[in-house]
Amino acid sequence: LIGGMNLYKTYSDNKQIIAAEQEVLVKDAINKVRDHIKEKVSMLAAVIYVSDVINVTNDNREQEIILARALAQNEDVSQIVLLDSKGKEIGRQSRLETRNLGQITDERKKEIFKNEKTKETYISKLYIDENVNEPVVIISIISRDRFGDFNGMMLAELSMKSMWELISSMK
Repeated sequence: LIGGMNLYKTYSDNKQIIAAEQEVLVKDAINKVRDHIKEKVSMLAAVIYVSDVINVTNDNREQEIILARALAQNEDVSQIVLLDSKGKEIGRQSRLETRNLGQITDERKKEIFKNEKTKETYISKLYIDENVNEPVVIISIISRDRFGDFNGMMLAELSMKSMWELISSMK
């Protein structure tokens, strides 16, 4: 009887230790994903505010160069779309094949623009890109003019594959 009680006590103690270790791993994974997304949001916000890319509509070549550089600096970003203050697409740069719109479809652009233009930053739910079978999120960052008025939005498709691999490697 005492041996059985000791065995149960050991089992119970080990179960609590394992649960605590798993909680630490989950919190670590959450922090890494959050930090990854924050880093990408900061880099893309810098593109909006430093280059004023939303307002470079009179020179499409300059806008293309700015967006191409943003893609080059963010290998997890597969495409960037710019919308003006009315929700009209004014620029797009993509690593994707021209026939593949990725997750930033016309329907999603309209939905995000309609619902999220009051928020500084929006992060979509996770999607599985059917073309490459990888997880992606759409980030939107709004642009304001020097008076603080909304003047457009940048949408970026962010691959979460590196985070997926990181989390799956955690034991």
